[in-house]
Amino acid sequence: MRIRDEHIFLLAWAAGCLDTISYLGLGNVFTANMTGNTVLLGIALAQGDGQAILLTGTALLGFCIGVFSGGLCIEWHNTQAIWTRQRIVVLVLDVALLVLFGTIWLAAGVEPHPKLAWFLLLCATLAMGLQSALTLSLAFPGVSTTYFTGTLTNLMAGVARLFHVTIRPRPDSEVHAEVLKDGHSLGRLVIMWLVFSLATLVSSVLFKRIPPAAICSPLVANLLVVFDVLLRQYWQKQP
Repeated sequence: MRIRDEHIFLLAWAAGCLDTISYLGLGNVFTANMTGNTVLLGIALAQGDGQAILLTGTALLGFCIGVFSGGLCIEWHNTQAIWTRQRIVVLVLDVALLVLFGTIWLAAGVEPHPKLAWFLLLCATLAMGLQSALTLSLAFPGVSTTYFTGTLTNLMAGVARLFHVTIRPRPDSEVHAEVLKDGHSLGRLVIMWLVFSLATLVSSVLFKRIPPAAICSPLVANLLVVFDVLLRQYWQKQP
């Protein structure tokens, strides 16, 4: 079964929500934005803030372990955008970590103990690392559901390339084919950035007004992907 754009958008939504609620509720640390965590770790080291060093260091370590673990599970020679068994396994592991993350946080309350926040960050960053490895293995050029500096970079570079293609003196049919191909890819990147941005806004509001809804939102998005994949595969096997 092919990986649909909707699946990628839902994963981007989950990353945006998780990044936001973790920053707001777990000590101003990100779970998907490792550039931000690297900056925060440097600041914490300069200021001698032990708690911040522990949290940002945990986030970076958890994300790296998640990417490495996901990379071990995935068959990298299969670059087609299809749901292989290995990719489904990585997705299910991602969901399992988010279940653990949400259950423990809901049980502990909106403001968990700092030691518990450390464990929650580990679960969340492991999940985002797995998700990053999954999307990296796909045949979607420039797509990442967690690394949005890269998304913006690829988007603007793609717009520049598209502009360059349209003004070069080449056969109309060749130009038209490239414009259609690049236009679809750029459209996907635009939607992903908008989805991620909207997720941060919605989850910020929810975390302030209905914290349990915000905490559960990343899991819900991932579950929608899992259910859709399994249902489509089931119906495809039916005679």
